[in-house]
Amino acid sequence: MPASKHRKNRRVHQPREKCLPSCFRFSRKAETDLQLLPHSELSKILDGTATESAWHTLAFRINVGQAVATLYFADNDELRDAMDAAVIAVADVGKRFRARGRMGVTGDEFRVIGQGLNLTDDMQKACTRRQLLVATLQVHDTATAVGPVQTGDIAYIEQKA
Repeated sequence: MPASKHRKNRRVHQPREKCLPSCFRFSRKAETDLQLLPHSELSKILDGTATESAWHTLAFRINVGQAVATLYFADNDELRDAMDAAVIAVADVGKRFRARGRMGVTGDEFRVIGQGLNLTDDMQKACTRRQLLVATLQVHDTATAVGPVQTGDIAYIEQKA
């Protein structure tokens, strides 16, 4: 005789990793702040009032943009070249800070980094929250794999999805 059709399936409970669900999205104000903060840090570097944390803010945002471009816009060579140029410019600014002890940027670096930030903002609007999460975690994991990041050191994201 077959088992009762009302009988519950007795599976062993598998606890899940405790983390925030990725279905939560931050507010529009938080998203705008995420886009505007690196631009204001770039302005601080231009006028000479920036600190090392401003460089780290710029470097992380540019690295996230490069990761998004590499992972999800791999067929757009112009975009990837612009993001690579922005990464190199941010690295040069950091190396100059480490050598001289003062944060500064040239006009060409300012334009290249500004373009990279604008492209990152545009890619953020075009991507899903899961894609942004993957790119952000990839940059975070790459940057913190060997310990604290020194000013001027940039991780080049070359992996593809």
